[in-house]
Amino acid sequence: MDLLYSGRIFLSLLTGYLLGSFLPAYFLSLGFRGTDIRTVGDGNPGVVNAARTMGLAYGIVTALYDVTKPLVALYVAYSLFRLPLPLAYLSGFCAILGHKYPFYLGFKGGRGIAATVGLFLFLFAMLLVTTVPPMETVAFFAFVGIYALIFLLATHGSGDLFAVSILPMTGFWLALHVEDLLSLAVVWLLLGTITFEAGKNLARDGIALYPEKSTSWRVLARPLALVFIPLDLLVGRWLVYLLLGLVLGVFFILDLLRLLIPVMEDRLQMEVATDLKIFKKKEEGRISSITTFLFGILLCFLLFDRYVAYAAVGFVALGDMFGKIVGINFGRRVLFRRSSKTLEGTLGFLAAALGVGFFLWVSGALPLPVLLIGGVSAAVVEALPGQVDDNFTVSVVSGVLMELALRFL
Repeated sequence: MDLLYSGRIFLSLLTGYLLGSFLPAYFLSLGFRGTDIRTVGDGNPGVVNAARTMGLAYGIVTALYDVTKPLVALYVAYSLFRLPLPLAYLSGFCAILGHKYPFYLGFKGGRGIAATVGLFLFLFAMLLVTTVPPMETVAFFAFVGIYALIFLLATHGSGDLFAVSILPMTGFWLALHVEDLLSLAVVWLLLGTITFEAGKNLARDGIALYPEKSTSWRVLARPLALVFIPLDLLVGRWLVYLLLGLVLGVFFILDLLRLLIPVMEDRLQMEVATDLKIFKKKEEGRISSITTFLFGILLCFLLFDRYVAYAAVGFVALGDMFGKIVGINFGRRVLFRRSSKTLEGTLGFLAAALGVGFFLWVSGALPLPVLLIGGVSAAVVEALPGQVDDNFTVSVVSGVLMELALRFL
């Protein structure tokens, strides 16, 4: 590599950084309002805060520059400095870094979401045009449109939560179609950046997991059931039965001890650590939902087609978790008088079930109609009040209906 070529690389990366480090929201606020935008609103020198604190026109101007600056950096590197595409991508990413770490603000800038989204959308559109069949693109956007409608209705328009859910789906779909590993890696990097920033916003806003803080860990533990899927694929069904049987056996024995020996009920209802309990208060005198949840999953693996079992496990693991989180944070409309289930929580469950179905559909594991029947039935079963624990019925009922649909449709 000669000195001249190295100089072109350095100048292109520096150009990208400098283009990114110019924050229009900061300078517009300083020039027209005489205030530092970092001291008003949410303190972020970005598009949303500019629109909120200065007006829509300022937000639009900020958005136009923030979204396009990584594209300008990429163009300059590729067309003017005549660098190969990998280095042009790197120059575009330097624009994002410049936005996040401007030198004149002590390397403390904005979140860079608009700039990252701009570069992602450009690469996404380029990959769609060059690699993905048109009808598959139409099917993808039709599905995403329905998913987005349900999701945003459930969360009353929470963009951050939507980003955290939709971006992994998009990355997986692209991975099935794109053979250019470099472009795919760049897209995944951008998706990861956006997801990380959206997650930070959710953490800042304080998303609640469960009303009973000491058992909120159980909500986040639900997706661990998905571990049985790669174990089944990579090792074998015998290991799934072994591990599921062991864990189920442990919790079933604990339930029996609680039910048969009153002193054990009292002890097992105590905190095992600060703000950490195994069993919920409402589970006194009854089988815990952990046991019914695990038993339902075991039946899925025992009775159903492999991919039907995967779908049913995904519905109950992710759907239940997401339905609870959405219901707690956004739930307003109670469905039944004697139930705490809300319309928003049910829509959140349905959105998660559709997300699970998406992965199985685009990978060719199951037809979309079968997955829609399973996802909708799982959401309905979860929402209906009844004496039987929905942690058991969701997976089993949706699995039965998918099996029937798979055989007769």
